[in-house]
Amino acid sequence: MGERASYLVVFLSAACLLLPSAGWADLVARWSMDDDGSGVVVDSSGNGLDGTLMGDAHFVEGLFGQAVQLTNTDPDNYFNDDYVEITGWTGVGGTEPRSVAAWVNTSYVAGTHQTIVCWGTAKWNAEPGTQFVDFRIWKGILRFETLGDRVKGLSSVVDGEWHHVAVTITDDAYLRDDDVKLWLDGADDTDTSSYGGTGYPIDTIPGIDVSIGRRTWSDQTLPDRYFSGLIDDCRIFDHELSAEEVASLAAGVITVAIDIKPGDDLNSINPNAGGVIPVAILTTGDFDASTIDPATVQLEGVNARGKGKSGKYGSLEDVDGDNDSDLIVQIENVIEWAPAATVATVTGLTWDGIPVEGTDSVNIVPPQE
Repeated sequence: MGERASYLVVFLSAACLLLPSAGWADLVARWSMDDDGSGVVVDSSGNGLDGTLMGDAHFVEGLFGQAVQLTNTDPDNYFNDDYVEITGWTGVGGTEPRSVAAWVNTSYVAGTHQTIVCWGTAKWNAEPGTQFVDFRIWKGILRFETLGDRVKGLSSVVDGEWHHVAVTITDDAYLRDDDVKLWLDGADDTDTSSYGGTGYPIDTIPGIDVSIGRRTWSDQTLPDRYFSGLIDDCRIFDHELSAEEVASLAAGVITVAIDIKPGDDLNSINPNAGGVIPVAILTTGDFDASTIDPATVQLEGVNARGKGKSGKYGSLEDVDGDNDSDLIVQIENVIEWAPAATVATVTGLTWDGIPVEGTDSVNIVPPQE
């Protein structure tokens, strides 16, 4: 096999069926904000953490399919009511690592605070660092806090355009800028001067259910910090996303490891030989190849070929001998290779419609004129 591409995303034990899944390692919940006709904010992670539209929250055209529209005319006011509630789930707690990512679009500049996602125990008299997880927009920039301290971003996101936003938190983190990172459109946007001390340890006590679009208090009846705008593709992870993973989410493409012609270290291809070219998309510690729809896989723009009478486009096999299931497909050997081609690109979609892409070296024999 040639040099592998960098990779992101979960492994699955050997299986014969290609089942839909969310694709990312340690993905606890993902709300694509697409209406399936039920009116429910469906969690596609497989964990059943569906959300409920509250107030006048509703589905509208979004960045990827649909999004949820929250129209709160005064986000700092206690008497708004548009948000999404994940009833019965109190989020990732304790000192565990975690990450939150979403696409947001807001032009509301009057409100000082607009919470994107919040959970935890919000009590005025609680120990600092043990309270809520509040990821929000504050005076136009990103901010993360537990009551008592905060880390903030640098750049404005309040411009009526779509932005990918994320917060990543290490294991046993303190509320400081080396343990908590804020990300805007795939880049680190953390203000390293936002807190100069050691910060409080983050040890979230479960309390309120997860809310998307508002902050709530477990010892009061007055929620606040309502979001006003659009939220799309919101995800919660129980690990700290790497810079590469955040960039991949912001780009809307998952980078995968592939092996063209498994077992052939040179990946030699004779365009005149006919037949098929086997291509494997590898399951790694970060990616589950069974999450890919094999019918969408292409090598240099040529589609995978269905097998015989079954019409199946791929199978799960342990191609690289690491005791997990990789996806292998067959590509018709009809590619028109560029002169002196040495690298080939494989593309496809997960069952959730997320683009994937990977590259591997090729050796075209004889070289193309």
